Amino acid sequence: MSENIVMITAYNLQQRRQKADLTQKEVARLLGLKAETICRMEKGHNPVSLRRLQQFADLYGCTVIDFLQPPQA
Repeated sequence: MSENIVMITAYNLQQRRQKADLTQKEVARLLGLKAETICRMEKGHNPVSLRRLQQFADLYGCTVIDFLQPPQA
């Protein structure tokens, strides 16, 4: 179950970034991270803390809950 949440969050992080028309490198710069870290988060290799999810939500203009919702079919 927790692995599923990690993958849903990873997918949503990538979708929100692409919708915002930002590159991983741009997001990394804005959040003070490395592009490799953003890549690993979007692939589900690095878990994302709630604090970090809030930073992504602020950047993308959404809520933390939006990252946890399964994609609509």
